[in-house]
Amino acid sequence: MGIVPSVSRRGRETEATDMTPIIRILMSFLAGALMLVTLADPGASSRRIEIRAEIAAASDRAADMRRPASA
Repeated sequence: MGIVPSVSRRGRETEATDMTPIIRILMSFLAGALMLVTLADPGASSRRIEIRAEIAAASDRAADMRRPASA
């Protein structure tokens, strides 16, 4: 983290802290955490797709049951 010269709104020179290294560290930490979560449960997305398909099928069956039977 370094001190970077900056200019305030009124035109005076001020010193601002350069946040780039901190942001890079935080982003790499978040990327690593996301990777660990993905490695811990790689089948989560496929299970979500299966659950959505089951919900859609149940909804279709319920809609079929509500339709009047043709004579």
